[in-house]
Amino acid sequence: MNFLPLGACSTRFLLRSSEWGSHCLVTMQAWRVVQPRSFLYSRSAPGLVSARWCSYIQDRSRVWGNLYARQTADREQKPQTVIDVKLPDQQHVVATSNVTRLSDIIKETEMERSPSEILAVEVNGEILDLSAYLTADTIISRYITFDSLVGKRLFWHSSAHLLGYALEQYQSKDYTPPEHWDSEGMPKRGDCRKVLLDDGPALDSGGFFYDFMIEAEATPPTKEQEHKFLKGVRKWMNFLVKQKEPFERLELYKTEAMELFSYNPLKLHILQRLDESETISCYRVGEFVDLCKGPHVPSLSYLKWSDLKGMSLQ
Repeated sequence: MNFLPLGACSTRFLLRSSEWGSHCLVTMQAWRVVQPRSFLYSRSAPGLVSARWCSYIQDRSRVWGNLYARQTADREQKPQTVIDVKLPDQQHVVATSNVTRLSDIIKETEMERSPSEILAVEVNGEILDLSAYLTADTIISRYITFDSLVGKRLFWHSSAHLLGYALEQYQSKDYTPPEHWDSEGMPKRGDCRKVLLDDGPALDSGGFFYDFMIEAEATPPTKEQEHKFLKGVRKWMNFLVKQKEPFERLELYKTEAMELFSYNPLKLHILQRLDESETISCYRVGEFVDLCKGPHVPSLSYLKWSDLKGMSLQ
């Protein structure tokens, strides 16, 4: 088996948010043309050993858990002082540094909008996750909702992480699901194949995609295989949304990120171009972890899917 750069294939879904009743047409590029890199064909390359691959999700979660615990411990050691938070409507509320999250402010403040409509906030020109902790006096200049282009791009980018999550789960080996999952109706997995995720941003034209390499036979997939693959991924996306898992942010050093993604040469290729002293951010949602600057919606419950609209080879 080899990793093959497959032809471009776009699939259209109708993406719906039940929170707001908004609809938008999204393009999911399942197979996209990727320039072949020689090390992808090397059986000695990191992450290409089958025994290691079968446990990469669990191994990655273990490394993440250790790093996230350290980040939490570091934050808890920082001073906890009374701070002032100014809201977009000029209200002022009191918070505690390194204890209060932006989500706490949103929940405890009376406002015209429903808190569930707010995806993120802008602070000092920077868009932040609602899970971010306040560290000093803060001025919240605006709430980010799906109505704005910034909110739509954030929504689509979070949807790309959902797609990556579903790809990994559909193609992974069976393993004991997390205890917090409602496993009723959990979809079947496809053939256990190695999937190397690369990049999955929102598109300027709307929607999102995910570049990835998949272990495949030497011949291109048939229409029947494509249909089965996309149907399986869609089922996993629908299932994962129902788990309502939150997005979590982790900041780490390059060496730590290299350990976290040691199974994936595509991620290592990205990391190797970064400076040693650069702080890198990653996000986890459930069992899925990816390099990402963020921000993201609070949880997968904000993303709703219905109706596969079609597929075309390019």
